[in-house]
Amino acid sequence: MIEIAFVDVHFATIAAENLIGRKGTVMRSPQVFRSHAVECMRLAQEARDPEHRSLLLVMARSWAVLAESAEKIDVFLTQRECRTH
Repeated sequence: MIEIAFVDVHFATIAAENLIGRKGTVMRSPQVFRSHAVECMRLAQEARDPEHRSLLLVMARSWAVLAESAEKIDVFLTQRECRTH
């Protein structure tokens, strides 16, 4: 149980550190999100407890989904900027 609590706090801290404001908006970095997904996968491979492993795999998928979403948002914002210039 201590391991899971540590993982939750650790990744919540990482997520908060990635919310860097610029002109009142939140920057999203697909590369950073993907690196967190990879780290979760690595930790899942090392996890001894099946519940811990399962939680880490869910977290890895969540980071991957965030990366995909961030990429779509970046494309949208880039296209919108091109249209306004």
